[in-house]
Amino acid sequence: KDLILQRLKFAAAELAKSSAAGYLPFSVEYSLGEGRGIVFGGARIKGKIDRIEYHPGMEVLRLLDFKTGKLESPEDAHYQISGPENAHLELQLPLYALLIRRDTAFRERFLRETGIEPETLKIICGYFSLPSHVTETRIAEWDPEKLEAFLPYAQKETKRIVSEILEWDKTPRLCENPEKSP
Repeated sequence: KDLILQRLKFAAAELAKSSAAGYLPFSVEYSLGEGRGIVFGGARIKGKIDRIEYHPGMEVLRLLDFKTGKLESPEDAHYQISGPENAHLELQLPLYALLIRRDTAFRERFLRETGIEPETLKIICGYFSLPSHVTETRIAEWDPEKLEAFLPYAQKETKRIVSEILEWDKTPRLCENPEKSP
């Protein structure tokens, strides 16, 4: 119980810093497409963004994913350099950035509640880290320019994965009972 209270105390302090820096909370546990998901690359992708904030003075929309345990930087978690090409490890944060831009329900709600066109805002993604060592609680942002540069690769990789899944779905497979093919 004490550990939970300690984590909450440090998380609250980090949120207070964020607020003091000018970030305003907009949504918590936002379901993409308000639960319907977003069609992208031939598939409907569903997911939840843990926290969405905006900074009216800097014209920034910040998408945060809460993480517990050891935290890598967002860049390190999403790719590694292996020779001349990037080997993608995760696509979560770039997908958030790509999908929120296509989310009509989000855009309409954001405009209605803030009076700000979300298309005019720069998108920043990052982690809200809640590690076991509470003194390491922090928000780690992905450098916005590096995130923007990564988005075309993330889009291409997502479309490739969706294409493989759709192709695999058409492939005949062996099954125990031929009368009940998949």
